[in-house]
Amino acid sequence: MDINHAIKQIILHHRKAVQKVAWEFMGDVDTLYTLRSLSVKIEDESFHVLGDSDKYVIMVRKSSIDNDVLMFGKVDKHDLEKTVERDIKRIGLAILAIRHIDDDQYMDNLLSRKEELLDQLILCFDDERFDLADGTSYTLRELKNAIA
Repeated sequence: MDINHAIKQIILHHRKAVQKVAWEFMGDVDTLYTLRSLSVKIEDESFHVLGDSDKYVIMVRKSSIDNDVLMFGKVDKHDLEKTVERDIKRIGLAILAIRHIDDDQYMDNLLSRKEELLDQLILCFDDERFDLADGTSYTLRELKNAIA
């Protein structure tokens, strides 16, 4: 089994799924006017966060109307800033992987930190099972155990 390929497929699956449901997660268009906007950096890359006291999305802004949503999450204790700050520290590498999944050279560099990346992806997806294109099915914990 090619673990790197499996990790890339799982990240690609997540990215496509997030694009489909991100705005449903945030709610109807009227709520967009009540969302707070934050800028965050992960390893010198800028990301945009929209959120309220309950939930947030992390995205890359391509233009004022075109956003590439990468991840969404729940806000703890109604404190958007502290939640985002904590989550960026815990899953920043996973966010970078999702952002750069189409850049083979960047992904190869990230995959040199495979165990750290897997730990962060596990925090994101827990025990979700992913069906890969070759017909196999894995959780991220199973992939991590395969390299241990």
